[in-house]
Amino acid sequence: MRKIAVNTMSLVAVFALISGCEGQFDTAKQQVEAAKTKITEISVDDYKKSMDKEKDGVLIDVRTAAEYAAGHIPGAVNISRGVLEFKITEEHTDRNTKITLYCKNGGRGALAARSLMKLKYKSVRSIAGGWEAWAKVAPLPKKPEKPEEIKKMVKDAKSRIKQIELADLKKMMKAKERFILVDIREPEEFKAGNIPGSVNIPRGLIEFKITKKHPNKDAAIVIYCKNGGRASLAAQSLERIKYNNIRSVAGGWEAWAKMAGTPVPEVKAEVGAAKKSIVEISVEDYKKMKQNKEKFVLIDVRQADEYAAGYIPDAVSIPRGLLEFKILGKVKDRNKAVVVYCKKGGRAALAGAGLKKLLNYKNIKSIKGGFLAYSSDPRNPVVRPIEENAGKKGGKAKPKIPPAGGGCGG
Repeated sequence: MRKIAVNTMSLVAVFALISGCEGQFDTAKQQVEAAKTKITEISVDDYKKSMDKEKDGVLIDVRTAAEYAAGHIPGAVNISRGVLEFKITEEHTDRNTKITLYCKNGGRGALAARSLMKLKYKSVRSIAGGWEAWAKVAPLPKKPEKPEEIKKMVKDAKSRIKQIELADLKKMMKAKERFILVDIREPEEFKAGNIPGSVNIPRGLIEFKITKKHPNKDAAIVIYCKNGGRASLAAQSLERIKYNNIRSVAGGWEAWAKMAGTPVPEVKAEVGAAKKSIVEISVEDYKKMKQNKEKFVLIDVRQADEYAAGYIPDAVSIPRGLLEFKILGKVKDRNKAVVVYCKKGGRAALAGAGLKKLLNYKNIKSIKGGFLAYSSDPRNPVVRPIEENAGKKGGKAKPKIPPAGGGCGG
């Protein structure tokens, strides 16, 4: 492991380093350069050498879900930078966990690593050059589609077993019902993130291990996998050996991981401090700005799929994970009014505070309560591109997402 030297650094970033504070920057590049002086970066070669030695660490891809789906480093889990602070503290509570981050080419990974250090994670590093550097030395084939026979087999299994929704599982947990929660994914998948309270018995061993660990055939057993396929087949296998109370979690780990959780105290404190540093406005205040025809740019900092499901009219989509890289292409004037929002307010507060403190945008406002507060009033118009496209004759439900503007960042 080694620190990758930063060859070029602006005077602003140098000043930030010397003064021991974050400082303000003219560009996202300067912000990234300053972050890299505070974090540990490793090369792709160094990471590959450490893969076999460090079995207890976690590799996190902080790119968007679409980027991750197109190709990622084996063993990586996807937690987009925009929701990282909120998700990491749920899935990896131990601040001594060895965490390796990467993005497209290093920028978002560096900023994400710096954020985790602020949340007191002690062993964080970022892969220099990110996915692009990895793909050059270890190109990966695209994941093949499931053969039709497997799809049919999974569909048939789901029709024969009992599936429960995440809401049902949460109710069972809250009511403290007695049941055994089994993650049937592979050990490395389990180690990268799992539902609290679950035990790991890989599907390939389930029939052999379950009878030893849980011989009572009437015991309530809930199983899950990545997205439901393997769990359905495993549930069917357990029913064949006369287990009578088997349920499978619909959507599996992926559905659980997407579900928003409650931030831990450190994240709450970070969000609270961010909210104090910017101006929060109510939905009614926002509507008055529109009525008065005030000039401002409205930015939705949620993920692209959230935006596609519905957004406030005239909002442009710049996910928080890309905000510093895209904002200058959309809003060059740092004095121009910018209004940001997310789902409930947390991400928007962090995004707005970052624009103000680090990139010196002077007129940042955040909508209190975010999209949920705005859309809770049925009188407020909402653009829903997926529904609109689906409603067109012969049309497919593909979201129309306007370009966020600006160049591409790390």
